[in-house]
Amino acid sequence: MTIPVVKRKMDGGGYKQYLLQKNVTTVGRSSTCDIVVNDTSLSRLHLRLENRNDRYFLVDNNSSNGTYLNRRKVTEALLKDGDSFMTGRIHFVFGQESEKAGDKTQPLSLLDAPQVSSTVSVPLEELPSGSGLQLGRQKKEEVPPPPFAPVDFDEPGHQGARETVPIPRAPIPPRSDAPAFGPPDATVDLPMAGMVASPARRLIAVILDGGVGVALALPGILMGILGNPTLYMLFSLLGALAAFLHLVIGWLKFGKTLGKHLMGIQIIEIAAPDQQGLRPKALVLRIIGSVVCAVPLFLPFLAILADSEGRGIHDKIAGTRVVAS
Repeated sequence: MTIPVVKRKMDGGGYKQYLLQKNVTTVGRSSTCDIVVNDTSLSRLHLRLENRNDRYFLVDNNSSNGTYLNRRKVTEALLKDGDSFMTGRIHFVFGQESEKAGDKTQPLSLLDAPQVSSTVSVPLEELPSGSGLQLGRQKKEEVPPPPFAPVDFDEPGHQGARETVPIPRAPIPPRSDAPAFGPPDATVDLPMAGMVASPARRLIAVILDGGVGVALALPGILMGILGNPTLYMLFSLLGALAAFLHLVIGWLKFGKTLGKHLMGIQIIEIAAPDQQGLRPKALVLRIIGSVVCAVPLFLPFLAILADSEGRGIHDKIAGTRVVAS
């Protein structure tokens, strides 16, 4: 027998387990939720886990930051054993756990006597000579009970105390068509079918980000047209700084810039696919890789077209991948 559970990944690296014992289990910041998560990235009632004929569905409650099942944004989806889903910054894993062998045992009643004797009466005239049997004694044939044989105490003639013996239970083998339940291995890539961002979407996202840079540089350009060199330099520096912060903050906190957000794609680290945003090391390496690729007429970016995973040279330098969010 299996028990549906949800495990929340904690900041320290461990997991907190919740049993799904209700037909509808709510998750959110509100104290009225069944699973309360005190994190501002979640809505007060973020999602529901619904039991429909022993099949569990993940239902987003029109949350602000959305719900992502295996890194794909969903409003409602069927959960399978081993699925992971994100609510804001919080990572959960759904699974069906087998009951432990010692948790529940079925009592089996046995006679308290160490053996069961069946009495056979032998007539006196049939006793062999020299048998040593005395007159009036009966010959007993010892018949040991079979191991774990059920005994019906309601049958007439059986008396005595009962002894309960746990039945050893064979371990339940894991399903061959589903991954073993437990924390996902961060070194194993998630299924990539339908998740790799197409080169066209990435190109449009770059063009949109270029438009953002032009908009931020526009005040400096206007000051140059008006012939004010001081304000031109000031606004040009402020525009360049704003464009750089747009790139850095977007990658570091969200894993995407405004252009990538509009195109529904984001950057993830292969070594930490469930993390939102890039770590500082990956951020620096990606910026360096982008600069290196930009020097020879942007030709290394064309590796995106030839690579099976859609990764450019800068992606491989930083250990990142661009996927559909």
